[in-house]
Amino acid sequence: MKLAVLSFNDYERYFRKGFCEAAEESGTQTLYVQWGKQISFLRRGEILTALPETAPIGDVARIIREFAQGGRLCVVDSMAFHCVHKAFPLRLILRDAIWIYDVFDYFFYDSTGKVLFAKKIKDWLNRKMADKVMVLSRGLLDVYPAAFHLDNASHLQPAGAKDKPRKSVAVLASFDARFDYGLMADLAELLPDFVFHFHGWIKDDSAKIKSKLDELTARRSNIVYRGPYSNAGLDELLNDYDIGLLPYVQNHVLTRYVNPDKLYHYLCRGMEAVATPIPQAQAMRDRVHLAADAREFAQKLRAIAESGLALNDGAFHLSNNWRTRWREFLSFVER
Repeated sequence: MKLAVLSFNDYERYFRKGFCEAAEESGTQTLYVQWGKQISFLRRGEILTALPETAPIGDVARIIREFAQGGRLCVVDSMAFHCVHKAFPLRLILRDAIWIYDVFDYFFYDSTGKVLFAKKIKDWLNRKMADKVMVLSRGLLDVYPAAFHLDNASHLQPAGAKDKPRKSVAVLASFDARFDYGLMADLAELLPDFVFHFHGWIKDDSAKIKSKLDELTARRSNIVYRGPYSNAGLDELLNDYDIGLLPYVQNHVLTRYVNPDKLYHYLCRGMEAVATPIPQAQAMRDRVHLAADAREFAQKLRAIAESGLALNDGAFHLSNNWRTRWREFLSFVER
């Protein structure tokens, strides 16, 4: 079997990059089809060829067919919901492939009215044209009861023996409406002897969100925004930290089904993770410190840094790596 992954994400930012690498390591050739300003076809991160963004779908299908060389092909469609007008004709041409609808988020969000109706139609089309549905969050099995749950993972491993936890704290995030800016402002005020380093992307380069971040860093000198990070650079980046935060907004549809890769990075690295009690964090409460407000966050952080409070036994990476996920994926495909 060969694998093709369709996505709008840059390969280096694709959250399942490690999944593609694990497939290659196992002997499964993997083609990453990146739809952007051009359509790039990559193997192991290297561009093999590219087409203009406006290229006919038939040309895209031809390159994928040439890659498959007449053998068995599995397609993980991570872009269909957002671009069904491209995925649907591609599926018609590649009708012999095992087609998997990748539901990596709750695509309906807080939509209502005509917008929600249009999204429901797209979702229905994607379910109809797929052989199988794969969800990232276990909670999404309530929405897609016949789907397979392929959990998140990380390529990281523990850094080794630790000294007393440092008071510099990592905050890996996608800065958007799911991030609780007010909570972080209050937390930084409660813990003036801690420093919080923000790493991540500002969603769609939003001026509104950038303004929120600028205001936050101006108000709190112990909050520093260090810009985007790459998956390849996480190993080195997280060497500077023993604690990682996930300050998501609570009781909101935007975070009901989120299964953040940041949580897996923290835990696989051997760090202590502190998160708001979103459903995914609650499901991992045996390893994740839960805090509902800034005061609880402050208490947990002080206890970790000063009293040795710990939930991470350092073994999380053994069962939450991409090699394990690849084996689980293969068993799902063979069902």
